[in-house]
Amino acid sequence: YQLAQQATRARDDVLGIVSHDLRNPLNTIHMSSSFMLELIEPTGLSIPGGAPGVPPVSLSRQFNIILRAVRRANALIEDLLDVTRIDAKRLSVDPVVADGASLIDEALLDTAPAAAERSIELIQGWDGEPGNVRADRGRIFQVFSNLVGNALKFTPAGGRIDVRGRLAGEEALFTVSDSGAGIPAESLPHLFDRFWQAGQSRRAGAGLGLFIAKGIIEAHGGRLEVASTVGQGTTFSFTLPRAPAGT
Repeated sequence: YQLAQQATRARDDVLGIVSHDLRNPLNTIHMSSSFMLELIEPTGLSIPGGAPGVPPVSLSRQFNIILRAVRRANALIEDLLDVTRIDAKRLSVDPVVADGASLIDEALLDTAPAAAERSIELIQGWDGEPGNVRADRGRIFQVFSNLVGNALKFTPAGGRIDVRGRLAGEEALFTVSDSGAGIPAESLPHLFDRFWQAGQSRRAGAGLGLFIAKGIIEAHGGRLEVASTVGQGTTFSFTLPRAPAGT
C-alpha cells in the first residue's frame, strides 16, 4: 500500500512538473508565433522553395502549423492532468442551470465545418418539451467535442452523425449516434480504459478522451454508456441531472 501511494505521489509530481515547466516554453512559442503571424499575414510573405521547380513556402502557413501544434500539446497536457484528477476523485465541475438544447447547439458550432468538409451529414435536435439541466458548460462542451470528434474519425464520407437530447424523468438524456463501421463486442468493455484505442493500428490521439468524458459525466452525477453494432454504427449516450422546476 505504501509503495502504491509513493508511486501515485511520484506520478502527480511528474505531471505537476509537466504542467508547469512544459507549458512555459509552449506559451512562449505560442506568443512569438502569434506575433510573427500578425506581422507576416497581411503581407503574404513567402520564401523560395530551395530547389528548382519547388514553389515558394508561405510563412503564414508555417506559423499556423506551429500554433496548431502548440494547441495540441497544451490539450494533451490538460488531458493528462484531468486523468490525475479523475483518479484522485478531484475533478471539479461547476454546474449551472442550462437549457439542454443550447448545450447541443454550442457543442456543434465547432464540429459542423469539419463534418461538412468530410461530406458527413450532421443532424441535431431536442425531442419533446424543453428542459433545463445542471451542467458545467465548459466540461460538457469537452464531452461533446470528444464524442462527436470520435464519430467524425470513424464515419466515412457520405455518412451521418445524429446528436439529440430529451428529458427522461429526473434526468436529461443526450445521444451521439453515427453510421460508421461500429465497434466489435469484445472491444466494448475496454472502450473507457485509459490509453486504449479500438483501432490499435491507427493512432488517433492518446486514448484518453473517453476515459475523461466518463469522469466528467460521473462528476455531474450522470452516466456515460455505449452501444454498437458492427456494420451499422455506434451510439454514445450520457445523462445529466435535470434542474428543478422554476430554476
